[in-house]
Amino acid sequence: EVYFDADGSKQTWVVLGTTTATTYTHAASSAGIYSVRAYDGDNYSENYATSASTMPVECTSQKTIWDNHAPESEHSGFMFNGSGGETVHASTSTNHDLYCYDGDWTESPVGFYSGEMPPFGDGKETWMHQVEGSNYGAAPGGTWWDNGYIVDGDVIFAELWDGYFVKILVDDIPNHAQQPISYGITFHYEWQSIQGLSLFTTNSN
Repeated sequence: EVYFDADGSKQTWVVLGTTTATTYTHAASSAGIYSVRAYDGDNYSENYATSASTMPVECTSQKTIWDNHAPESEHSGFMFNGSGGETVHASTSTNHDLYCYDGDWTESPVGFYSGEMPPFGDGKETWMHQVEGSNYGAAPGGTWWDNGYIVDGDVIFAELWDGYFVKILVDDIPNHAQQPISYGITFHYEWQSIQGLSLFTTNSN
């Protein structure tokens, strides 16, 4: 029997099915933990097999990047990784995945720009997709964009230049204390450590 646990606790196993083969395919709608148990009639193996995980790294520490109106000392760019990421100056960095910018939107004073887009276009290419509905566990199909406005509460999936995926959870659009015309984006994120896999937890905040 093949088991799946969507919350990663190893306490809420759901039976996906049975197989006598050495492989099993599961069309998952979120990340999780997998295991198997052997059985013969009513007799089951004593323990679950060593689990395999598709759970992302949850980087819960909030980061803030600021738009092009902020003081020069503030960072506008961000580099994602599995250890919390790093804010950088997008105007001088060549490694940022995206940056915060005032794109003159009516819906929000700020948005995300892909790292390779002008005017700070020396970074890395990133494609983004805003979550629609309640499917927070897997990156959706459809149209992806390289720049767009951001509002508080957004959940944004991003495909990075190297084939890794992140889920960005926007916590706030703060106004800069020293520069009233400047705004930032405060967020935390989940980073999927398996290259090419776009599955995450079902958390929306």
